[in-house]
Amino acid sequence: MNKILTAFTIFCIIGLISSCKKEQVTSPTNNEETPTNPISTTSETMFNVRMTDAPLGVEEVNIDLELVILFGSDDNRDSIGLGTNAGVYNLLDFQNGLDTLIASSMITLDTVKQVRLILGEDNTIKVDGVLHDLKTPSAQQSGLKIKVDVALDSLSIYNLILDFDANESVHQTGNDKWMLKPVIKVL
Repeated sequence: MNKILTAFTIFCIIGLISSCKKEQVTSPTNNEETPTNPISTTSETMFNVRMTDAPLGVEEVNIDLELVILFGSDDNRDSIGLGTNAGVYNLLDFQNGLDTLIASSMITLDTVKQVRLILGEDNTIKVDGVLHDLKTPSAQQSGLKIKVDVALDSLSIYNLILDFDANESVHQTGNDKWMLKPVIKVL
């Protein structure tokens, strides 16, 4: 009887040890918390959109982000508005490897075809200490359209990084007018 009890105890200890696995969670940049879902039993994916920028010779490039929308089909019928961290972002704060989380939500799309950034009217650029309006044609109505083709099958978390190239995107048109024609790379 003692041998059976000893064998049972050893079996239980081995089972307990093998079931205790250390979960690996990677931390996002800038010490921001990103919700994690390491084991997905549904077809939901945590979709995070982050933004970064390449260097530029001005003091500030501010965009007024209001909403981030995902489109799952080419005809734009499947759309999801993400939980957006709305506000005015100085793109130059996110250079040299820095980025920021601008939107995040659990989604059920299998594929993301397009991301749109809907901007407000408080877009500005600061040059030589002077703040100028930054015109963003159609960004308030239809949004800045970014083509992507991301398959999310079996992914529990997906991080999309938008590299906003302010140097290529900002243009002076004359009479101290500034225009934003975005050049955005998807990483």
